[in-house]
Amino acid sequence: MRIIKPFTLPISYRAFSLRGQHCLAVTVFQFFDVDDPNQLILEQEMWGFLGERLPGVPDLGMPKAKAELVLLGEVQAPAGQMVEKLEARAQIDKIHAELNVLGDHYWQTGPDGRLTMTRPQFFATMPLGWEHSYGGPGYEHNPLGCGHKPEASIRAGKPAKLPNIQLLGDEITAANQLPRHAFSGHPYPAELLIRQRMAGTYDKNWLKKKAPFLPEDIDWLYFNRMPPMMQQEGFFAPSTPFRLVHFHADASSIEAVLPPFVTRIFSAKGEENKPGQITETKSVIDTVMLDGSAKRGIAIHRGIIKVEDSDAADIGNLLVAFERVGDEPRPQEHYVQFISKRADPEHGWMYVLQDFDLSPLRSANAVSAQADALAEADLVEQKRKTAGENLIMEQVKMSVGEELSFLLDETPAEGISEDAPAIKDPPKITPYDIENFHVDLKAMNDWARETEAALEAKKKELIDKYGDGVPTPEPILSEQRRVEKIVGEPLTLNAEKSDLENKKFVLAKALGQLHGSYLDELSNEGNVEYVFGKLESVLAESIEVYHENKDKFSRAKDGTHNANDEIAENSGDNIFDILDDINPSSVPEDVPNQKEELKKVLPDAYGKLIDKVQDNEKSSVSKTPEDALEEISKVRSLVGEMEDITLEAKSALHDSLLLSDQAFLIDPLPNENVRAYLGDVVATHHNLGWSFQGRDLTGANLKGADLRHADFRDCNLQLADLSGADLRHAKLTRCVLIEANLQGALLDGADLTEANLSKAQLDDAHGKGCQLISCHAMGLVARRAKFPQANLQGGVWMECDLEGMDLQAAVIKDFDLFKTSIKGMRLNDAHISGLSIFEGEASCLDLTNAYITKFSPTKVTLTNWIANNAIFENFAPSGFDFSGLIAKGAKFTGKGNSFHECILIGADFRGAMMDGVDLSKSNASQANFAGASLRGAFLNNANLSECNFVGADLLRANFRKSALARADLGRVNLYQANLDQAVYLHTNIEGANIKRTLLEAD
Repeated sequence: MRIIKPFTLPISYRAFSLRGQHCLAVTVFQFFDVDDPNQLILEQEMWGFLGERLPGVPDLGMPKAKAELVLLGEVQAPAGQMVEKLEARAQIDKIHAELNVLGDHYWQTGPDGRLTMTRPQFFATMPLGWEHSYGGPGYEHNPLGCGHKPEASIRAGKPAKLPNIQLLGDEITAANQLPRHAFSGHPYPAELLIRQRMAGTYDKNWLKKKAPFLPEDIDWLYFNRMPPMMQQEGFFAPSTPFRLVHFHADASSIEAVLPPFVTRIFSAKGEENKPGQITETKSVIDTVMLDGSAKRGIAIHRGIIKVEDSDAADIGNLLVAFERVGDEPRPQEHYVQFISKRADPEHGWMYVLQDFDLSPLRSANAVSAQADALAEADLVEQKRKTAGENLIMEQVKMSVGEELSFLLDETPAEGISEDAPAIKDPPKITPYDIENFHVDLKAMNDWARETEAALEAKKKELIDKYGDGVPTPEPILSEQRRVEKIVGEPLTLNAEKSDLENKKFVLAKALGQLHGSYLDELSNEGNVEYVFGKLESVLAESIEVYHENKDKFSRAKDGTHNANDEIAENSGDNIFDILDDINPSSVPEDVPNQKEELKKVLPDAYGKLIDKVQDNEKSSVSKTPEDALEEISKVRSLVGEMEDITLEAKSALHDSLLLSDQAFLIDPLPNENVRAYLGDVVATHHNLGWSFQGRDLTGANLKGADLRHADFRDCNLQLADLSGADLRHAKLTRCVLIEANLQGALLDGADLTEANLSKAQLDDAHGKGCQLISCHAMGLVARRAKFPQANLQGGVWMECDLEGMDLQAAVIKDFDLFKTSIKGMRLNDAHISGLSIFEGEASCLDLTNAYITKFSPTKVTLTNWIANNAIFENFAPSGFDFSGLIAKGAKFTGKGNSFHECILIGADFRGAMMDGVDLSKSNASQANFAGASLRGAFLNNANLSECNFVGADLLRANFRKSALARADLGRVNLYQANLDQAVYLHTNIEGANIKRTLLEAD
């Protein structure tokens, strides 16, 4: 059954049968702040709130004959003052509760031998609960309380405490007095004998003729759990007022109303992805829970759906929505269409966060709040962008100097604007929208697809126009990166550029918005080396054309090229080699125009740069293309001075890279000698005890270097070669390691907290005890890396390859993996508390002796796990393939463990502790449960054919409608087990305990 509901509406459902009719009770909780009942609170907060405030099951999930009020929290004296007693009141509709709350006081024996009461002790707060109400051992209405038969306690030498919470006008004044009612504010415990008498008769006649239907003599008040004084005829309505007195220290009297919302419930028969007939079910508010001390309340709405199957298996989709009283009700067709949208296997995910289709139309205040949030978001973004660009532009000016400041003109280079496609801004998502789940993923997806199409069209246009090797304009790439983030993972909304991306954006703009580091990824030849090669080819062709057309050039008064050397002798890898000083207007028309070919590969700004550094910008033009190379040689001689690094130049380079806090590099260093030298500088100064915190060491060659205990905090090591380096106990906090090579590196004890490991290579690296807290990783490769006892907390890793990685005894907490492979990962003895995997590969994991809780997989392969003696807490990955699972001696603790609808063919659970585990609708054929404990387990509708249950404990297990053909149930404990309508053809039950077992074979 697919549940479709807003994030602000917790729900539960329970199937039951009465008088021949199968039903599904749907319970909807509206959790609210009493100071603002118009805004419901999220589901997660409600369950945590109830867990702290109310012991046991908060609600039985069944319809009630009468409405009732539950009081939670505590009584509080005004302003926190200390008092001996205090009158408290609670009122809603027809229910009135008046309490006399006293401090701790006791019965004591007086001088005459009679029992007298001590004076109440002072108190400021008094918790509600049955232990503070009248009762005690032997008192069937409240065996948990105090004050009942005080003489027995005194004779035994125990304190004879009186109840703190008494009804006003019914206070205890004598030791033998029985109050009319025991009041605690909390629901009666389900196991009370007086309640069991109302549950009906469950005898052999019921087993034979009525099961699984409820007995006909059941008193429906059994499902009302409050004392009669807290019940009323008729149900509550939305906006019902209520009043609480002395339940909050700062508000002696709280007057408020229930949320002004009605609940609408729709059910669709058929399969989840093929909804059939859709019907609406009316609901009522039969329970209200109020906690004045926390200023919280819960209005419980309930509806009953008639179903055909006793387990409600005929219902494929259940939709719950809420609307404001007074608004025009949405037509049923609106919800019918939404069910169809969510049922779409391909596009259903787009509507997961679309709560506004299931929530009331937004009020004027809500619309205004969203508008304010949008305006604030725009202002913050503009300030951030402006501040970032201004700071980086100042850094660029400091780097290039005044003589090159013309490159930083804010006006885009001529001809660039036509290369940038018209990109619409994405739909804005504000914190207000996220908090209130008003996120339109469909609009985001549509924008992403449209933008992606526009970018692809512009790519094709540029390639058709300029050729395959053209550098793509930075505005296009910047937009493309933003689109790829959204298209790649729809829940990653409005991702901001990193500081590094912002730097490169502005620098690319300064250099004409066409930079070699941003070449089109579609081109295998799109890189700086290709540009040089193309340039050489073009100039060589110019020389060849000259010789072929020598007579035409000799007739020209003005030439176009000057040279003394062959182009082959001047090849290099420095971008300043490129010249843009060819005048095509001087070439005869019938000579091929090589200037246009150069334009295809050269950014316009580089031509200006060369003009700037030439001694004579208006030098005379020669008559031969060879003469043009003389000018190239002059410029190259300037560049050569930089390439032939002298000791003085090396010192200057060292100062600029390591000692200036403002220094950063535009691109990875292209020269291997420079990279090697930079690595030598780092290694040398590390040995002298230097810190490299905040330095830019992009591209440094540190292969095999001894960098133990090095300080690289906030350092830029992008594209650095750290393969085989010894980085044990190094400080790499917030370090940028994008595309760094760390293969075989030693990282034992290193701290990489908040480091960026995107596209880094960590194959075969070692990192025992490494800190990987809140790391960023996109495209990380760490095959066979060994990181035992590592600490991975709060990270989001995407599209990573972690196959065979060793995380033995690691701590993994609140960790998210997207489109990542962890196949064959060793997680034995690991402590995993919060691991989500979206669209990945997680087969063949070794979880021996591991502890796993909060595990959330989506579209992941989970076959062939080894989990012997592992501990699983609240483990509920429903619908997955766990074929080949080996979990001998594993323990499933906590509540909610489930393999519902999972494939467990051939799984090995020998000796496992699986009490209460939900295996319903699973395919566990040929699985081995020998010696396992499955007390109270749910195995209904499961395929258990050929399973081995020998010696298993199946007390109260539910095998209803399960397939047990050829299963071995020899010597098992089936006491009170339910095998109703189970198929146990050729099933062995020799030596099994089948007392009080419901057996009715199909």
